[in-house]
Amino acid sequence: MVDKYRRHVEEAAKIADWAPVPVSSWEVSTTPTTNLRPFYPVPNAPQYRFLPFLIPPPNIFTRRSGPAQGYDSDDERRKKEQRKGKKITERNPERCHILLFVWVCFRRFWQSKLDSLFITGGFAAPEDVAKFHLSTRKWQDLLHGDSFRGSKVFDIQQFWTYGDVFGCAGYFEDSSPVPLLDGRPLTPDDFRCDTLKSIVVWDAALTSAKYQFLEADDMLMRNSGLSQASLHGRCALRVRLFKDTCDISRDPHPSQSDCLQTRQSWIHTFCSLISDWPQYTMLNNPPHKADIDWVVSLNTQDLDAFLNRYIRIYYQGIFDALRTSPTPLLIRPDTSLLSPDYLTM
Repeated sequence: MVDKYRRHVEEAAKIADWAPVPVSSWEVSTTPTTNLRPFYPVPNAPQYRFLPFLIPPPNIFTRRSGPAQGYDSDDERRKKEQRKGKKITERNPERCHILLFVWVCFRRFWQSKLDSLFITGGFAAPEDVAKFHLSTRKWQDLLHGDSFRGSKVFDIQQFWTYGDVFGCAGYFEDSSPVPLLDGRPLTPDDFRCDTLKSIVVWDAALTSAKYQFLEADDMLMRNSGLSQASLHGRCALRVRLFKDTCDISRDPHPSQSDCLQTRQSWIHTFCSLISDWPQYTMLNNPPHKADIDWVVSLNTQDLDAFLNRYIRIYYQGIFDALRTSPTPLLIRPDTSLLSPDYLTM
């Protein structure tokens, strides 16, 4: 199992050169997760690995190898074909572009539905949320563009017929899934822009981390004995940890903010919630509790070291609850040259 996990991490590291890279402290390969064993027996935890995802795992957009000759950019593919003396082929649009395009069309509807179910208690038991999981392969199939049927024109009816696996059409029956940019519909060709690809993948990583945290927290805190009022307060805090809107943020994640106070506030909230997990209480030498006076007393270097210890507990909790690879946070790409419309898709 350890070898399987290591191969999974190594495969995920084979990314296209346009892809955003993980923040070093959140990178899976720099944490002890390559040697993880179940630390805390979570009742009804899934008994599989690398299969369940509430949103597509970000590496399906960025891996160098895969079906249809991979996910490399047009320029990379042409260079490879030229070096091998092959005829230079054109694939229009790129498979990667279709995957990202269909995800952008789908994601607002899907995230809104997930948020509603988490907030209203629709996921009262593990089996309730399990039916919303898809394997990596199923996400690839879903986003692969069967809704095009050989055409570059996005067909809304075909999209809902094939892509509406979770009942989103009825949930948003009067809405078109295709975002408008400067008065025109988004197309797969827009994703020829490496910066656009990069920012959508960065946002997908944040979204994946959000739902991994929500699902794991539900499982790990189910038998905590907290009052209903405390649980409501916890939900209000945790929903803002990674993403609180479907828009693509114009700023780095708060844990990487240049503003020390912003980072301290986020780290205080994150670590306070994690310290309630069994993975924290079962440590022989747990880190200091994240009371606000302690956190604001730390300088930048000590603050990073403090967060790193909690990230390891967080990754262990995700693994124990979901038996899946935690999604690391990525470094936000520079989007200063993109039209602001792209950040509200």
